Amino acid sequence: MKKVKKSYLMLIVSSVVAFSILLNVKLASASEVTQLSDGFKVQLIEKKQHNISNVYNPAVPVLDNLVAPIVRGANKPTKNWNVKTQGVYNMQASWGGGNNLYSNYNVTGDVYYPYYFINQGLHDMVVYLKNSSNNSVLYSFTLEKGTSLRYLLSTSSSSSRFYFQFYSSGDYVFSGYVTHG
Repeated sequence: MKKVKKSYLMLIVSSVVAFSILLNVKLASASEVTQLSDGFKVQLIEKKQHNISNVYNPAVPVLDNLVAPIVRGANKPTKNWNVKTQGVYNMQASWGGGNNLYSNYNVTGDVYYPYYFINQGLHDMVVYLKNSSNNSVLYSFTLEKGTSLRYLLSTSSSSSRFYFQFYSSGDYVFSGYVTHG
């Protein structure tokens, strides 16, 4: 009987240790949530480095495993894309450096938005997440050459709208998407 009690005690202790490890991991990732203005929050989910060895050629953009047509715009968006009813909004483009590029649509329809971008070009670029109601910058990050980033944006309302602005001083090639959570 003592062996059985000892086994149960060891099981309980190991379960408590495992739970505390999981709890610590959860707390560590929760600290990476950034509170933004207007009820928006953003959290970095994943950052990956990729081997991009292609020389950039604007006539032959580097776009792998992407099925959507090239969607790009040089003006701020005026139309909306509801990710709940219209599905994933894919974006991909090649563009000359020194120009701002905007998503063609304001994104709306949910309170959770996973989004992902990969910089397939040979220059770093900056991605701005902007509030559609006042064009203020909610969040920005540098997407280094050969890097992909995955974020989760949360909003206080499914009617909130936002869009993306991209900038690079050198030529760039990128692709990405935003969907609903």
